[in-house]
Amino acid sequence: MDEKQTMTQVPVFDDSQIPDKMDHVVVPAITACLQHVWTDVGDRGVEVTGVSDGIHHGIHSVFIPAMLHAFKQGDTVPKDVSSAGTILIVPGFSESWPKFTEMAWYMAHWGFNVVIMENRGHGQSLREVANPELITVHHWESYVSDVAAVAANVRRVFQLTGPFFLFGHSMGGAITLAVLEQHSDLFTRAVASSPMLLPVLPMPATVAWTVSGLAAAFGQGDKPIPGNSNSFDAAMDAEDQKSATGSDDGSHSPHRAMWYRARRRALLCRHTLNPSWNWLHQALSMDRTVMKSASISKIVTPFILFGAGQDQLVRLGEEGEFVTRARTLGVPVTYHVFPTARHEIYTDTTPVLTTYLHTIRQFFTVGKEDAQ
Repeated sequence: MDEKQTMTQVPVFDDSQIPDKMDHVVVPAITACLQHVWTDVGDRGVEVTGVSDGIHHGIHSVFIPAMLHAFKQGDTVPKDVSSAGTILIVPGFSESWPKFTEMAWYMAHWGFNVVIMENRGHGQSLREVANPELITVHHWESYVSDVAAVAANVRRVFQLTGPFFLFGHSMGGAITLAVLEQHSDLFTRAVASSPMLLPVLPMPATVAWTVSGLAAAFGQGDKPIPGNSNSFDAAMDAEDQKSATGSDDGSHSPHRAMWYRARRRALLCRHTLNPSWNWLHQALSMDRTVMKSASISKIVTPFILFGAGQDQLVRLGEEGEFVTRARTLGVPVTYHVFPTARHEIYTDTTPVLTTYLHTIRQFFTVGKEDAQ
């Protein structure tokens, strides 16, 4: 693909186009070439009725080749796929891979292979608790090691030799930063979009960290946090109503939000919803570690941190503090805040989304010397 190709040749869909474009253009094209990959991480997790299939285990991801337009249903994707590189996407809290179908469509047309993983406790990946709607994790470091394992496995399975890029949103953005701090040689460049360096909480973070730690210590770690034990169907109905009235906390695009929720409703493995005490404690512990100057100083991979000026789900102040510390330490970071965007910048208005995607594409288009 010509590196000089402009974004206008791969136009960003307007919100009103989403139902038709996704169902009749994007999904058929991606379905024709998508391959499922399971990465063994030495942990089978627990069996979850309606989620676990007894055959595949570990971390689930999907691989979408760069030249998706050249494939028909049933074709086998060749090894050593020729591309401008490979982008590994790490979703956020409660998200499964279809959330990033549209992103994958754009990236594949830019000439990149795309891998979308599902974090443990999400989608078809291993679970640490039998309740299909509960999100828990016993050690936040597992999120980080899972990303490293998926990257290595996908490289091996598809014999990928080009540059490898990392993109993480929200919780996935915080995981992305942790990966950069702990694995300096895995990725060529990275993007942390609205990283969850501190989630919006109804109490001070220190209190939440202490209370969640006590709950875990007293055997309540894998229980839902009181006030967060929502029914999945009722929660989806409420979120659809918010989207329809333009009051969705995450997205400026009601059709994108509702399109994805329909995919969530369809399969039990996508019904992840309620955080456990363990998840809260581990998430806050991850944030504490990621924010330390001693951790930040280990980053050598160039990365962009995107912030949303109207974010109601994570604290923008912590993002700014992280960038300030990184710059002081000489870490190669670019900071870009979209003042009008909500948490999910990748589902925002067409002007914002166009700039956002163009910036990512330009950043991930590197020369051979940069990919070494």
